[in-house]
Amino acid sequence: PDIATGAASPKLTDVNARGPGYEGFSRVIYNAAFEGEALAEWARNTKKFDKVAAIHDGTPYVEGLVKAFTDKFKSLGGTIVTVEAINAQDVDMRPMLTRLVTTKPQMVFFPTFIAATAHIVKQAKEIEGFKSILMMGSDNVLDKNFIALAGTSAVGFTIISPPLDADSNGAPYKKLLEKYKKNFREGPTT
Repeated sequence: PDIATGAASPKLTDVNARGPGYEGFSRVIYNAAFEGEALAEWARNTKKFDKVAAIHDGTPYVEGLVKAFTDKFKSLGGTIVTVEAINAQDVDMRPMLTRLVTTKPQMVFFPTFIAATAHIVKQAKEIEGFKSILMMGSDNVLDKNFIALAGTSAVGFTIISPPLDADSNGAPYKKLLEKYKKNFREGPTT
């Protein structure tokens, strides 16, 4: 058996998609499909968005989360105007962002990791048309390093995350949190 603390790719626990060698795989975090579908329902039903875009970096988690989001959004009657691909190491996002903004999305979802997300939010501020677009990422960037890299460009950027408060996670988590804080003199970053 394998127990993963951070592997959220939906394929890993999908009996039909995971392939041989993963029969004993379990995870202790949310499946990315759950997170992506919940976000799509919020974007379509609560925010009433009709047109959204997404960006992925080809990594299993990010690609799985984007696919879950776009599939669910389409099933709810929304339109995916574009799904852009980047490399996780890219630093110049301007050409991709310039293409993306011409599709006129109301929201862009990009659950990319810290460096790529910081580049995207900083460079989107330089491109005409992004001011009225909701920019949203995931808990991949719940880290002080993201704020350090993105700076004031992070203002207005929205992050989705499963609940992280102690009350939502139950009594065992509260005990673990107390021990963690005692050992490390601060709370966990995620």
